[in-house]
Amino acid sequence: MEWIATTFLLFAFPLALASPSVPAKTPPKPASVNFTPLTYVLCQNKKDVRTIRVDRRSAKSDCLTYYTRGGIDREVGYGHYLASCNRIVNNIKSNLEKANWVCRDIHSVTMTSMLENATAEKNNVEP
Repeated sequence: MEWIATTFLLFAFPLALASPSVPAKTPPKPASVNFTPLTYVLCQNKKDVRTIRVDRRSAKSDCLTYYTRGGIDREVGYGHYLASCNRIVNNIKSNLEKANWVCRDIHSVTMTSMLENATAEKNNVEP
């Protein structure tokens, strides 16, 4: 019975020494970056859909190019300038179009919720 109490003290005592007033470490906040894709292309072949997009890598001019296939994003390239990333997008788009995919730029497309559309229709205004 004595060894149980000793074992308990050995394991519980270090926990009692831990200071509860030490705040938990919070991860640093990322730099303010616009995460709206700079280029966004949607390609379709029957029911298959793939997307290619360019995002900013940092507040600087660096950029990343992503290719989405089967719902999974993959980083396929990066560049110091937007023109480099757009070359990657155009290369992938060209390859898909050669394989009978239909691609279109959807960068300027805006999405609205069904609730917004229903409210706009009810009030006879554009959503």
